[in-house]
Amino acid sequence: MNAEIITVGADLLLCNIANADSQFLSHDLAAFGIEVTHISTMGADPSSLREAIRLALGRSELVVLAGGLGDGDDACALPVVADVLSLPLEPHEDSLERIREYFVNTCREMPANAERQAWLPQGATVFPNDHGTAPGCAIDRNGQQIFLLPGEPRELMPMFSDYVAPYLSNCTGGTIVSRTVGVFGLSEAVLTERLADLMSEANPNVAAYSKDGEAILRVTAHAANRADALALCAPVVDEICRRLGVNVYGVDVGSLQKAVVALLLDKQMKIATAESCTAGLLSGRLTEVAGVSAVFECGVAAYSKEIKHNILGVSNELLEQYGAVSPKVAGAMAVGARRVGNADLGVGITGVAGPDTSEGKPVGTVYVALADEKRVWVKKIDTREGAVDREYIRYLATSHALDLVRRYLEALPTVMAGGETLSAPPLPPPAEIPQASPTGKPRHFLRSILPWKGDSRGEIVRKSAVLAVFLLLIAALAAMLYMYILKPIDNQKLYNQLVQLYDVSASQSVDADPESYPEGMLTQFYALYTRNRDIRGWLKIDGTNINYPVMRGAGDSFYATHNFNRQLSSFGVPYFDPATALLSPDSVNRSLVIYGNNAGSGQMFSDLTEYYDDLTFLRKHPLIEMNTIYHNAKWKVFSVMIAEAPDGANFDYTRAVFDNETDFLGFAGEIRIRSLYSFPDGVVDVQEEDSLLLLSTDFSDVAGFSDARLVVAARQVRSGESEDVDLGGVTFNSNAVMPKKWRDSSSGADESRTSRAHGAAITRGPNAAGRETTTTTTTTTAEPPSTTPTEKPSEEPTASPTPPITTTTKATPSTTPTEPDTVGPTTQPDPEPPQTTTPMMSSGTPTTPPTAEPPPPVDDVPAVLAGKAAESTYLKDCKVRDTATGEVIVPSNKQELQLLLARIVKKELGSSSTYGTPGATGYMAAQKAQAIASYTYILYYTRSSGNPYSCSLPAFNETSGTDKLIYDAVGEVAGIKILQNNAPICATYFSSSAGVTADNKNVFGADLPYLKSVVSAYDTAQYVGDPYWEKTLTLNRDEVLRDLEAALGSTIVCKGDGFAVTKYDPYGKYTVETNLCYTNKYGYEQTVSGYQFASILGLRSHAFTVVSSGSEIVLKEQGFGHGVGMSQWGAVGYAKYENWDYRRILSHYYSVTASSGHRLYAPVWA
Repeated sequence: MNAEIITVGADLLLCNIANADSQFLSHDLAAFGIEVTHISTMGADPSSLREAIRLALGRSELVVLAGGLGDGDDACALPVVADVLSLPLEPHEDSLERIREYFVNTCREMPANAERQAWLPQGATVFPNDHGTAPGCAIDRNGQQIFLLPGEPRELMPMFSDYVAPYLSNCTGGTIVSRTVGVFGLSEAVLTERLADLMSEANPNVAAYSKDGEAILRVTAHAANRADALALCAPVVDEICRRLGVNVYGVDVGSLQKAVVALLLDKQMKIATAESCTAGLLSGRLTEVAGVSAVFECGVAAYSKEIKHNILGVSNELLEQYGAVSPKVAGAMAVGARRVGNADLGVGITGVAGPDTSEGKPVGTVYVALADEKRVWVKKIDTREGAVDREYIRYLATSHALDLVRRYLEALPTVMAGGETLSAPPLPPPAEIPQASPTGKPRHFLRSILPWKGDSRGEIVRKSAVLAVFLLLIAALAAMLYMYILKPIDNQKLYNQLVQLYDVSASQSVDADPESYPEGMLTQFYALYTRNRDIRGWLKIDGTNINYPVMRGAGDSFYATHNFNRQLSSFGVPYFDPATALLSPDSVNRSLVIYGNNAGSGQMFSDLTEYYDDLTFLRKHPLIEMNTIYHNAKWKVFSVMIAEAPDGANFDYTRAVFDNETDFLGFAGEIRIRSLYSFPDGVVDVQEEDSLLLLSTDFSDVAGFSDARLVVAARQVRSGESEDVDLGGVTFNSNAVMPKKWRDSSSGADESRTSRAHGAAITRGPNAAGRETTTTTTTTTAEPPSTTPTEKPSEEPTASPTPPITTTTKATPSTTPTEPDTVGPTTQPDPEPPQTTTPMMSSGTPTTPPTAEPPPPVDDVPAVLAGKAAESTYLKDCKVRDTATGEVIVPSNKQELQLLLARIVKKELGSSSTYGTPGATGYMAAQKAQAIASYTYILYYTRSSGNPYSCSLPAFNETSGTDKLIYDAVGEVAGIKILQNNAPICATYFSSSAGVTADNKNVFGADLPYLKSVVSAYDTAQYVGDPYWEKTLTLNRDEVLRDLEAALGSTIVCKGDGFAVTKYDPYGKYTVETNLCYTNKYGYEQTVSGYQFASILGLRSHAFTVVSSGSEIVLKEQGFGHGVGMSQWGAVGYAKYENWDYRRILSHYYSVTASSGHRLYAPVWA
């Protein structure tokens, strides 16, 4: 893949930011195998930027714009890109909320035009900005990618690492991992000298980016998976930290202020600031960090001496003797800030930022100070030898202050060197304790509180009332002591004993005779089973208090109110849902549900609630151990959801029986769309044959309605699968489907989803393309002779439209084929003019077709994955116009989709043959594959063009005959689709190939991983038939030139003595280039491609060879259609003769693998 970088903004033309951005992006894109071929810097002129973008889109697969996204006058990138791509700008609510929160945290008034930064192109994937206001985004344009990123390096670099890199990993092969090491106090030259050997390595690669005294060292590794890439990075990161020592402020922390806030949180210390020349910049940097409110007390901007004296307590003597810019005053400001904020630490900054000198001190003289309870540290910063820019001085001063705090916190519990002990204030004189005057006779204590002989009636009543209240208070305290301290302790003792029993081996148990226990029971349960025969499993989550037996469930929820010893207990003990079948080792449970009480005191399932709204807890506890009495197993968490008790109207998360694998995957998909967290593709996926575990506990107190449950869902670790789970890419899900009662109990709005202020890489809707395109298509159909079910289908398979392109030229074919043709553009677009003035042309010498063979089909077929969005999200884009009636059909449920796809399958594959042997794996597999490919393509086409997909739909009777067989087969797969980054792929198909399918790159230009050349063994004359597969035709040379010139608008020049093929595809089947040339609209020569030649002249296929060439051109052509994607004849052959199921057919033709970015996803009929 090649890329072009465009840095945008008037300020970039005047400084080195553009160079820093380009250097950083070039290095990090190279780690993904992406070559940067062009770099340019544009000002704030929209017309110039528009032309630069158009030029870049014509020659580059990836275009990256850095800058032009802010709220200034040069913020032109978003509207210009939207205009070039014909996309509307829409407000992105999560980004709007982040912008508002940013200005609140930094105590600044939000500019009127700040919100325009959150108006992003429709369908864009959004990259949050954790260090500024302007979000970034990615736009998919028919296989091309356009990235818009902030220009400020301190915003660009972490955004790329945290969000863009994972996005690119999904788009490219393998996994790229970058680790960052933050450094302060060392120049770029020193870093290069110390790390020269590490920077010379290729994998992992080390690069340094320096700005304003700080440096970011990025360690990037490429490997097959994330774990291997991290393993490559780890020793290099450790070596960098060893060499640079105390100058390293953190690994993967993002910024110096984030490192300081993290240390303050860890040490549970609070900080306050007092600033003179920086005027709140330090407190602003601190308050950019989420969670800082727990450690930041206050910030004082003290420019004047009066504020320094009256607020911070700096003595007038110090100010007069040493001046406001002095180490003494800096230290006094730090002490004053600590006192005013009642904080553990105080920071003071005073200095001369310019442009004028002050108190005779030159510009660039700054003092920073840090004070704790006993000491103060002062550091002088002198920037006179460097830049004298005011903003640079102020920013550098705050960085030195942050670094001083960081070094102090890292030194704890020891004392950082260099501090000056504070003089203690004089202690006040001790208070005198008054002496009691002697009395003649002490009063009896009991007489003062108890009714006593001689007391009046009123005194007796008063004492009795006081005594009663006292006794009631004692009783209440005793009850509370028992309920909240003694009872939990007793309960925990019981389960501590059970843990020891669970660990006892069979030889130590009460009765180790296997015949005394259920057949196949694991020996680790023998002792527990002897004590209570209802034991059915053991549940444990490392790092939590959840480590308990799991009991047999019953309809009366007995163990919700009884402990393991069957005694009444408010704690209970975890138990299985009554539908769980654990009768023998052969019992099958696709979904196990375990209930436990949210008992408080850290017992039972109390710790389960920590999964709610806490990403850190989820990332630390991604694995659950749940062993039944017959099998040991580990489970990976894939969803945390809030549910309500199933009552027929609500989602039933307790289901245990499923009709088929599609039904099971739909159930798993419903769990996914309710998850409070969004898991990246490939992270704890759920596929066919998996088993699920759901842990459920009461959550009414937080959810605000009765019967609320917090449910943690996990998928069983598969055989041979690693137990390691990396949830670093998991984010909050702002679109989680929530129970109706949750909505009613919260805002009262009629919404079905949560709203969060957090999140990452949020896709604005399922559309990842959103590009309206124009294509010109032609369809010709005919029916070959009727055949029996064991022969060819009754109708020749037709084909889908080709991938949309932005410019097409329509020509009237000189001949009309007598068999079905493909649907697609008649010619390829002219590319944008290159930078060179005269492109090199081929010599026109005929080429002998290569004889290479494509790789054979692989046996490893990946399973269908559970969906991650409700099918209604996709159905709204399933629009089909029946050209026979003009009706636009938009299905709203499974039954309507099933009928629509069944009619399309009948049109595409015919109706008199069922393809395959009833009962066999391949029976009706071609119909199922066609239904999935058609559905995927319709979604892609509608989203890309904005128009319904047009075709003529045949009459259909789903209740009888072959139509019913097609209808039933389609019903098994209705809603399954092929997605990449949650968006449908361009799943093209066609009638028959030349034995090998064509690579989309050689036909329509885009290099797509799912439209590569593959073998299609049953696309031969033997299976398709000579009249429909191979044909020799004769063309008049003059008519050929006339038709080509009319279509291309240019004189055709033949580079040679006669018509010839100058380039075939690698397998010698498809013509890529001919020796015919024309002058395109940009004024330079362009070769007529094989697909242009075939489509303009009405050939059945561009898989042709030249038999002879003179006044007449004799060609031999094979196959039918554009050759890109799935061959319908090939699918029929693989199903019929090799018993392939639909998954293998689709995986073969669309290159679907377990590690590919595109996979088959089941529907979620929520």
